[in-house]
This record gives sequence, structure tokens and C-alpha cells, in this order.
Amino acid sequence: MSDNKTITAQPISAQILDALPHPVLILNAEGGIATANMVAESFFQTSINMMRRRGLDYFLPFGSPVSALVQLVREHRLSVNEHRVDLSSPRIGTDKQVDVYVSPLPESPEMTL
Repeated sequence: MSDNKTITAQPISAQILDALPHPVLILNAEGGIATANMVAESFFQTSINMMRRRGLDYFLPFGSPVSALVQLVREHRLSVNEHRVDLSSPRIGTDKQVDVYVSPLPESPEMTL
């Protein structure tokens, strides 16, 4: 007899995102934040609900190259990397230097960051 385990209400894709040790954001076709993993909520010091209401640019420091990377990916449907990007700001704190990877999701207008 097999042991049936209870399936949680959280979709498996959300469980996979939350298992990753790095902040992950998924942007919708309009450029808003569709979802984020728990590490991203911790990194940006806010909930996914607040991220959805505010949008990515609210959390980025002025002049951040991340916006340009997102636009590049939108226009050319390719993946890009940028190393040692400083996301430090009064809003999210200091020592926020990160490597950024932006990629379109396959077969989707959404993007992962």
C-alpha cells in the first residue's frame, strides 16, 4: 500500500521558486511584478503584494542598469547578465551588490529576473 502525502495548496512552481537561494522576480507582459520568491521578499524587505502594487522601478535605485537590462530582454528576447550591480538604496538598505540575470520565459511574454 502506498503512502499518499497531502499536496499543499501552493503550486509546485512556487515551491521551486521558494527553494532557490537567490531573489527571483517574474515580470508580467506590462513590466509589473507578477510574482517573486521568498528570498526576493526578504531582499527587498517587503511582501509580494506590495511589490505587485509598486512595480520594479520603485525598488531600484535611480539610474539602475536593471531597467535597461529588462528593456533589452523585452526587445530582443534574449538572456543577459550583469555582474556586481549595486542595488543599495535608502528604501532597501545598503550592501545590496548583486549579479543580475534577466531572461524571457519560454513561450511566454513574462520575464524572470
